[in-house]
Amino acid sequence: MPKIYIIGASGAGKSFFAKRLSQKLGIAHLNLDDVAWMPSPHQKNTMIKRDRAEKSAYIRAFLSKHSDWIIEGVQSKDWLAPVVDKADQVIVLQVPVLIRDWRILKRSVRRKLGIEKSNHKENFLGVCRLIKFNHQYDKDILPQILQNLEQHGKRIHRVCGKRRFLPFGKLGGK
Repeated sequence: MPKIYIIGASGAGKSFFAKRLSQKLGIAHLNLDDVAWMPSPHQKNTMIKRDRAEKSAYIRAFLSKHSDWIIEGVQSKDWLAPVVDKADQVIVLQVPVLIRDWRILKRSVRRKLGIEKSNHKENFLGVCRLIKFNHQYDKDILPQILQNLEQHGKRIHRVCGKRRFLPFGKLGGK
């Protein structure tokens, strides 16, 4: 069974794709935002970053519990080395930045209205920071991620747009 690592910018469709693919394959799914962030014990509706040791322990526990998995996120830091090493497939979702921005805004509104559930609390400033990060991703972050993956000898499947999901089967959705 597969071990799949899905990478992409915020709003690229990682969670949508990973959830549906994990359901189709019947394997575990982990969103790296759940690893990187946790609720603040001191401030309601505020997320704080986990430290490196906590993230590494979280990843090790997940990998030891599941032999087959899909892990998805924006992150590609050293604490993810076990994921990169064990992944059979690496999928990089590449979607134009303005589409990603629209998805981020739409998702934020849907969460505020209670239409879409999330473990992550967002405020207006956080959404603005996310959009700013999103605009830096293609130029500053993605090249580093690709270089890191190539150094690990990983073959990368680049998926550009929804139609390119088709090799992974009909996943349904909107």
